[in-house]
Amino acid sequence: MNRMDPAADDDGGALRDLPDELPAGSSILVAKPAPMDDRTLTLRLSDRYADPADCRLVLTTAVDAERTIDQHRAVVDDSASGRLAVVDASGGNRPSAPFQEHPTVSLPNPSELTRIVLALQQLESTLSRDCETIDVVVRSLSPMLAETRLEQVTRVVEQLVDRQRSTGGVAVFGIEYTRHDDRTMRRLAGLVDAVVWVEATGDETDFDVQWTRGR
Repeated sequence: MNRMDPAADDDGGALRDLPDELPAGSSILVAKPAPMDDRTLTLRLSDRYADPADCRLVLTTAVDAERTIDQHRAVVDDSASGRLAVVDASGGNRPSAPFQEHPTVSLPNPSELTRIVLALQQLESTLSRDCETIDVVVRSLSPMLAETRLEQVTRVVEQLVDRQRSTGGVAVFGIEYTRHDDRTMRRLAGLVDAVVWVEATGDETDFDVQWTRGR
């Protein structure tokens, strides 16, 4: 799956270091240092490997839904993409808007894993009326890991990976690896098909892909 010209990336072409295509149903973990100014990397990687008609289901745990929608619009050509739906677990007590152009379900904080899963299922059902394939983006697992046990977060990631593998949608998970120990990173890396390690030095962003299991 691929619809982005690798030479046309917003960061001056650094994404050309990544594969041009991924098999349908792939899952990738984007491991970047904290803090990192680029908050749209998971959205851009999802767009890179999405087909034009795919819908996008985004779980945001640090950036609110309104900003996520604005950033999505900046990354994706709305005229050439399917709908976007957002589960906003960043806090702030914002109201849900499940019937808007970009359906949104708001939750109190990223520790509400059961409610997060139910909200993702609700919005997946909404998007499935318009799209055959739904790509999933979890903008950052780090706030979830700060609030709950690794085993609980792992179960959510496993469910999403398995779901995407069965339906053909790509799953992109972000994480700020400098906030976590080696055990956490190894556990999460073992769940996905590839880890994209991100290093930022000055104005340069480098990507290194580690394949964790064969497809």
